[in-house]
Amino acid sequence: MRYFCPECGKSVNKLFDKLCSKCYLELKNPIKVNECLELLVCRSCGKIKVFGRWLEKNNESLKNFVMNNISFSNLKITDAALDFYQKDYGYDVKLVIRISNNKKEFRFEKKFKIFEKKVLCESCLKLSGQYYEGILQLRGNFNKDKLLNEVNSFFEKEKLEDSLASVVSIEQLKEGIDLKIGSARSLKRLVKNVLSKFNVEVLETYSVVGYDRQKNKMKKRVTFCVRFL
Repeated sequence: MRYFCPECGKSVNKLFDKLCSKCYLELKNPIKVNECLELLVCRSCGKIKVFGRWLEKNNESLKNFVMNNISFSNLKITDAALDFYQKDYGYDVKLVIRISNNKKEFRFEKKFKIFEKKVLCESCLKLSGQYYEGILQLRGNFNKDKLLNEVNSFFEKEKLEDSLASVVSIEQLKEGIDLKIGSARSLKRLVKNVLSKFNVEVLETYSVVGYDRQKNKMKKRVTFCVRFL
């Protein structure tokens, strides 16, 4: 059975609230989204800002970003699909949703754009200013190049969860090597999961470097002295 839309006169198989899907979208505006969305992208690590957090840029995080910027007016949605088409400015996005109404299913489509804005995330901004939370002191007999490769490989994996996981600087000393590490948490994981597997002695110490007024406690920096036997 065919129906005629009273607004545009088009012959369609289904009517939604007495309108064809195109007129329903234009007149009722049930899917509210800006024609152009701004997406913050860190120009250093490539992460994107979603829900106030910096996340790895992938289809899942892009989808979360888009869905967070869309509102649906009391619609019973049975399915939603997003397609991203990469452009120089960011993405063209096509949203397709299916809505159930009186045992009938309707398909609606909406197109919009995402414009990327290059910034520095908080972690990369800190690292650019030589920020570090820990020091790793390597002492004794070890293969410098091999060990540094293991350290860097470990931190590359850690960066997925901890943006500060990075070697900020390396200082060659007469007694060994000192590495300044951006994240104290990742440094502790490195010592526990990688360096402790060697025949080593580990000394952990802390020094006070300031006061955190927001958390109302002293700010401390951890130092691990790892001696290879």
